[in-house]
Amino acid sequence: MKGEGRAGGRRALQKEETRAAILAAARAVIREEGLGGATTRRIAARAGVAAGTVFVHFADVDALGEALLHDHVEAALERGFSTLRSGALCDDLVHVARALYQSYAAEPELSREFLKAGLFRADPQGPLALQLRRFEGWMAVRIGRAIADGEVPAIEPRLAFLGFFSLYFVVLVGGLRGELSVEGQAATLAALLRRFFHGAGAGPAAGGPTRGGG
Repeated sequence: MKGEGRAGGRRALQKEETRAAILAAARAVIREEGLGGATTRRIAARAGVAAGTVFVHFADVDALGEALLHDHVEAALERGFSTLRSGALCDDLVHVARALYQSYAAEPELSREFLKAGLFRADPQGPLALQLRRFEGWMAVRIGRAIADGEVPAIEPRLAFLGFFSLYFVVLVGGLRGELSVEGQAATLAALLRRFFHGAGAGPAAGGPTRGGG
């Protein structure tokens, strides 16, 4: 039994290592060729595996792109949450968003390819959908605390999440188009969130440094 357990552990480790090698290869091919050039054959050759092995782990190239986007976002969220020092609601949301903006800004062209591959996959049990639901759960708890503390008016958590994500994404696109620096994105999102949660009296809806302003 112990021998079977060790063999099973080795197989699981080998499977995970193969998956990681395929993802690393896909990332390299997408960086060099773009999503259109990221064929299964090229990815398999870069990873040193048979083309069929890729399909054991991922249904198609789009599924690979979704996994890459998920891992990209997950690493950024971990950085954001690990450095979060709970403050005002908008400050907390902007802190986490800044970590995401920084991750996309590090390789904007690759980030655009990731988004094209994974953003519109309609799989409710896919890694991105599950990741988004986990973030929504965290945000619902955070919104509830802000309401209880009288920091923001009562708002339905789902509406708050959709409002935040809509504003976050519009600002993300501005960054990926080169119109805003990371700090410009953070400042703009902060102003928009204040408007969203506190109404028109919360100050200008845009502002902060642009690309030229750092």
